[in-house]
Amino acid sequence: MAGEEEDRQYTVLNILDLIQTGQFPPPRIGLSDIASAQGDDQILNVLKQILEDLSEDCLPRECDDLMERLSFTSRSVSPETRMKSWSDFLEEKKVGMTTLATWAIARWYQERGQLHHAAAVYEALDIEAHKDDCGLGYDYLLEMMDVYSDLGEYSRVRDLFADVRRFCSTSEVDGELFRCATQILAETITRDSGEVTTIDLPEVVVLLKNELRETVNDLENAKFEVDRLRAGVNIREERLQAEEWLHPQNNSLRNKLCDEAWSALVDAVVFMRTPALRDSFFWCIPVACQKAIEAEFNSKVWALVKNKVGTINLGHYKHDLSINQIYDVLNPKEIKSSTNRALIQGWRIDSLIKSAATILSTIPKLKVLEKDSSDARHGSLGGKVYSKKRLIKFAQEVELAKPDGWIFRWLREASCIREV
Repeated sequence: MAGEEEDRQYTVLNILDLIQTGQFPPPRIGLSDIASAQGDDQILNVLKQILEDLSEDCLPRECDDLMERLSFTSRSVSPETRMKSWSDFLEEKKVGMTTLATWAIARWYQERGQLHHAAAVYEALDIEAHKDDCGLGYDYLLEMMDVYSDLGEYSRVRDLFADVRRFCSTSEVDGELFRCATQILAETITRDSGEVTTIDLPEVVVLLKNELRETVNDLENAKFEVDRLRAGVNIREERLQAEEWLHPQNNSLRNKLCDEAWSALVDAVVFMRTPALRDSFFWCIPVACQKAIEAEFNSKVWALVKNKVGTINLGHYKHDLSINQIYDVLNPKEIKSSTNRALIQGWRIDSLIKSAATILSTIPKLKVLEKDSSDARHGSLGGKVYSKKRLIKFAQEVELAKPDGWIFRWLREASCIREV
């Protein structure tokens, strides 16, 4: 890992080679400027200009001497003062830093083990990152959580995790970052369980269930590979056969569906038509159907609704919808929240897609898909065991074995949605 970090960092020395070959613009700062910088204000300005020249979020090794000479490095930073320590220091020196430079400095302290200093700089970065025009993103939150985890401060790790979870729900961070944040929180809970209060326990239980679910999924995937090899299943060949089976009445779907929806649909057919896969991984079939429905609905139908209604008027439905939310927006009368029910009914979705007879008239089948895919995803957690018997009933309900069954008609209709 250290080698990879060194490989991706430019140094002031190797920039000179890049300049000579025309691959890098001339820097404003040279080694002589680094050596001659005196006083905090000069040091901060040199650091800022170096990082702007490099467009990097890590300090090159030549900056170690500068950082060691910075008076903030030798200052005492306590939990009581660190929330504003770095921002007060910059204000005192009358120097402004870019968010990228601030992140690089926070990392420098973190790598040196000066965790209170790192936390102070991360706190200043966190304030800037939440401003609308920042553009930094939220990847830094993982490193910030690491710092507080190493400091043994569970409450701050928990607060930062709540930020990550919120950003994940609005698609501002991806699922992988959320998973990494979950792992950091779980490790902190394990190490510092004395700080976990009874108020936190429900959240901790949910967190550990999610971790267990991820582990179970990983094990199931590994088992799938083993069983596939034992059964001699050739996935590539099976997919080609599935596409050929779809061809007679549904060939036009290939050209109409988005790539994600088509791939998920073929997966569902592959697992349904291949005995070795159907018997061992029956739960994959409703999940694949769910992915196909979600992908095509969001790509065509929901894109149209957002365009007609305006994203600003969609509330927390402004991003891509899950299968549960798709059911809600197509059948708002069953929504318990009167606020959400009134919001969705105000969009008049039925009038926007009134040509979609199958989508609007077969909503109960969508409920079956929602329930089966949810239980299949969650396995045995919560006592919702998914079985082969349920799969047979599910396949009959969505007509997956019929070339022109309900799920194929639904997807075809969704793919043809146009403004009215």
